[in-house]
Amino acid sequence: MPIYEYTCKKCHKTTEALRKIADADEGVACEHCGSAQTQRAHSVFAAVGGDSGSAQGEACPMNPGRGGCCGGGGCMH
Repeated sequence: MPIYEYTCKKCHKTTEALRKIADADEGVACEHCGSAQTQRAHSVFAAVGGDSGSAQGEACPMNPGRGGCCGGGGCMH
């Protein structure tokens, strides 16, 4: 099951919920303030795959000290 993010219309904080795809658009209670006024947020995901042409774990000059781009291995810059 995928994890979805919901933004609270009352406190504007984000709550994550493990939901079935069929239930994704149904709101969840905000874990911060308890409000039922939440809306599914658009979120991003990371994918890890085969060799992208750069060394795994290579430091990223655009994001130093983070173990590579977006905290993962390899640098795309």
